[in-house]
Amino acid sequence: MKKLLVSAIAVMLTGSVFAQKAEDLKNNWEMTIPVKTAQSTTLDKLFTAWADVNPGDFVNIYKKYKKAPAENIDGYQVNYKPKNGYMKILEEVQFDNILETCFWNLPNGNKLLGIYITQCHECGNCGEDEDAECHNVLMFYEYETAKNRLSPRADITKKVMDQVGKGYPSLPCEGRDIEYYDPKSGNYKKVKWNGNGF
Repeated sequence: MKKLLVSAIAVMLTGSVFAQKAEDLKNNWEMTIPVKTAQSTTLDKLFTAWADVNPGDFVNIYKKYKKAPAENIDGYQVNYKPKNGYMKILEEVQFDNILETCFWNLPNGNKLLGIYITQCHECGNCGEDEDAECHNVLMFYEYETAKNRLSPRADITKKVMDQVGKGYPSLPCEGRDIEYYDPKSGNYKKVKWNGNGF
């Protein structure tokens, strides 16, 4: 995971066209999303609800994976761990396209869903030290079990991004903390889970 994150920071993502464009989602993700309960796992249920209103390449790979699980699908690597409540879809081309999602259990019986997308493309005029222009978006939703809906938690997104700054977060496959690479210090740091958020 750290190796993939380091490579993502060095050159990051791609030039393929997504309906889930990070720069668009950053401004338009704060909507309440209804959740259908017929999915096989909690991760399926929550991510499928999000995917229903955000179609695109990542969603298409997820649907193909659900029909015929494989580690590599159409040039994408899929790391799907429903028992951990975690999934990562990574396109490895010249730059990496990454979607990560996971959920945390909240003390009120609800779930907190995190989705992180990062995309980069070659940049010819970004400055001498930059070879890529990157866009990323981190979204948190609270799954309200009694109402079967995902409600945006912009407050949690802001708290995490205030700590991450210009770093790149990585949602946890194991544990609860969010790890990120801090380009200023050159070190990995953590945003600590406090039991009810960050």
